[in-house]
Amino acid sequence: MTKLLSALLFLYLAAFIANTFSPSAGARYLMVAILAAVHLLAFARVKRASKIISAALTFLGVLLMAGNGAAADDWVNAWLNNAPVICLLLTVSLFTIPLYFEPYHEALATNVTRLAKSPFQFYALTLGLTTALASLLNVASLPFVHNLFKETAARYGEGAVAKALIRATAVDMFWSPAFISVAIVMQYGNVSWFELLPSGILVAVAAFLVALAFGAVEFRSGMQAQAEEGNGASATILGKLLLQLAILMVFIALLQYFTHKSALVTVPLVSFTGPLLLAAIFSRLRVWAARLGEYFRTSLPNSYGEVILFTSFGFFGYALGLSAVKDYIPLAIRFLGFDSPLVLIPLITFLTTFPCLFGIHPLITISTVAIALPPGSVALSNLQMAGVLLLGYVCYGNLSPFSAVNLVILGLTKEEPLKATLLRNWPYAFAVTAAATVILTGLF
Repeated sequence: MTKLLSALLFLYLAAFIANTFSPSAGARYLMVAILAAVHLLAFARVKRASKIISAALTFLGVLLMAGNGAAADDWVNAWLNNAPVICLLLTVSLFTIPLYFEPYHEALATNVTRLAKSPFQFYALTLGLTTALASLLNVASLPFVHNLFKETAARYGEGAVAKALIRATAVDMFWSPAFISVAIVMQYGNVSWFELLPSGILVAVAAFLVALAFGAVEFRSGMQAQAEEGNGASATILGKLLLQLAILMVFIALLQYFTHKSALVTVPLVSFTGPLLLAAIFSRLRVWAARLGEYFRTSLPNSYGEVILFTSFGFFGYALGLSAVKDYIPLAIRFLGFDSPLVLIPLITFLTTFPCLFGIHPLITISTVAIALPPGSVALSNLQMAGVLLLGYVCYGNLSPFSAVNLVILGLTKEEPLKATLLRNWPYAFAVTAAATVILTGLF
């Protein structure tokens, strides 16, 4: 079963990439057939909550499609609506392969107390390192950083690592092509990564500075850590890791520039080819081969739950777009007199975030808002709307105990979910929303 699922999902990836460069009905029908096979083979093994959500969204989508007279092509488009997002989910874990090229964990651990002599310096180091690593490694960076610092974290104050991890991923959610937030906004906001990048980087810098400001207040006092002897060779190894991440990011940008394809296509391509390129450059081909084998044996076949769930998200979102709901929300907003970006940005951020606090996935709220508020329907430009949708996802990532980032962090820190998410992070989420609102209003 595992080998069959791995083969099917890899074939799905290959068909998606082939169809992107050379569109054909055959590739699309093959992808639909693969999805059907994955559902038949693995639906019973999906977690109960995901199974209920997937079945409910699919059922509602079928009712909407049938009620709005969907054509045959609409049913195919609906099943493949989230294919780019799914392919990103299936491949992003490949970016962790370079982590095995050197003893990075030991190298970083050797330098922690030398680089961080106060609680705030420790927080800032954790924040900066996680921001750099997570830009491509996504949530895979969180256990890496947590395990790195957990032995020394007690010296610097409670919550330093958890706060830094959550806030660092919030920074990357505004711009990194490896994050599902950016993939969703590109998919439903009809913008490219290059279009999104300038404003995304600017808001990300603001979010990072806000995170530093919060840390400076929260960790302004405390015992000084005793500095220990650093290791120059360890610092060199760390520099190599950051260089490898930079090479991969440039590779993504160059591939997108020369192929004129979305980052939703170039990121999966680079996830396979980029680590191989680095392995060849740094003479780590055996390590690359071993980790790639592990990916096909474990990571890829165990992704069936995400494939089934995100297929249902996309199906429901497409069906919603055929309905009349998209006509009602803009009318309500205009009727209430919300015609200024300074009001609309926080309002739409709230609309996309609030349902997520109760377990609704932001893909549902973001796709609903994007469909209901097409360009020109309210006083926001395309890029402003994209920025608002990203802001909603960032607030979800900071506040909801159901978010993937928070689930990983809570699993590592064993903290109380509500205390460690909503109660701890709402001031930061509020401050980032205010900063992003000012920036997005002033830019466009």
